[in-house]
Amino acid sequence: MIESLPVKGKLILIENVPTSNFLSEGSYIECMRNHTNAKCPEKFANVEGELFYFNQMLESFAEKHRDKVLFIDPYDVLCKDSECIVREGDKLFYSDHTHLSHWGAALVANSAISKLK
Repeated sequence: MIESLPVKGKLILIENVPTSNFLSEGSYIECMRNHTNAKCPEKFANVEGELFYFNQMLESFAEKHRDKVLFIDPYDVLCKDSECIVREGDKLFYSDHTHLSHWGAALVANSAISKLK
């Protein structure tokens, strides 16, 4: 596959975003809706993210072929010190347990755009 790319071409791999499906209710919003006085988790361990280990394999592949592969990692934006953040202040990064909100998507998109330049 890599060998078939044009000489100046690159394969762009965008890793799956870390998901917040650690909540039994399905999302931070659902937790707050169902448990008014509860402390809903605002972060989760990055290894709990859906496809975390698969994404590591993609990253390893990209590293081996760095001259032909650009790897974009949403974990770089949404996770710090092995913890992924669900919200920051009044800004939620997820609209449900797997989909980014407008705010979360903008963070990931801006990071990706800067790597593509």
